[in-house]
Amino acid sequence: MADTGRRAIKMLVFFAFMFLLSLTVASPVWEVSPVYPVTLPQTPFGVDDIGVGIFTTFVLPFEVISLVLLAAMIGAIYIAKKEVSG
Repeated sequence: MADTGRRAIKMLVFFAFMFLLSLTVASPVWEVSPVYPVTLPQTPFGVDDIGVGIFTTFVLPFEVISLVLLAAMIGAIYIAKKEVSG
């Protein structure tokens, strides 16, 4: 009985939060005011320059980091694996 009461309270809190979130997203306050125009800073390079840099100038550090991340993932899987007794 107590479990259903807790579940009802959790569902009520969840739906109240989702309702408030939907009101916040749907409110007209999010419109951009023409008084303060949004301008993005001009960067000297773009995504294509980053890609070219990774696969030409920084190919060795990129490969080393990929191997380190692979070793970390394998280590995390090994640590998290449950041992079967019996």
